[in-house]
Amino acid sequence: MAREYHSSIPPVRYAAVRAPSALQVIWVGRSSMQVQVELSRRDGAGGPGRPWTFIGFAVFVLVARTSDRTAGAQVPPLVPRTARERELFECGKVRRMLVWGTAPEALHVRYLRS
Repeated sequence: MAREYHSSIPPVRYAAVRAPSALQVIWVGRSSMQVQVELSRRDGAGGPGRPWTFIGFAVFVLVARTSDRTAGAQVPPLVPRTARERELFECGKVRRMLVWGTAPEALHVRYLRS
């Protein structure tokens, strides 16, 4: 039996989506890292002078494994250098605590109810 799927999101023309320099490692643990991806687009033909429109962002967790895939592999540490990198790093740390259930109640209230 065939199913029909309906979405309220307008279709995106993939050729119009560009994300230059929009990928960034924001937090690193012992064997995992959080990578933030930001998507932007240019409307219409999109020449060099046209402004970018923010679409959204996503955070992915990547886990490093040993070559035989039996254990986690250590990843190099991340050293935030700018104020923005430090802010993203702190957000990544909080996100990890929320996912693992080790965050204090105050963080649950701040991040989950906003």
